[in-house]
Amino acid sequence: MEQQRCEREQVKALQLIFKLIEHDVQLLHEFIACDGYAMIVKVCMTNRCLVGRELIKVSSLLSLSPASLLHTNLHDVVS
Repeated sequence: MEQQRCEREQVKALQLIFKLIEHDVQLLHEFIACDGYAMIVKVCMTNRCLVGRELIKVSSLLSLSPASLLHTNLHDVVS
């Protein structure tokens, strides 16, 4: 039960991060400048992160969000 609660909290935190960067251009640019996507991957790879079905589902959906697609386009322009 505790594990499910922790996983739900992690999913909500990830959703919040992506909602914020989707609706605030300044936060999006800061997220990109700090290499936010790499930070999220690093967190997900720690043993304290519970990578379950919900986290994978949310990550998949959020990777197709406008903010994520914008990052891809910005990355292509910079490279």
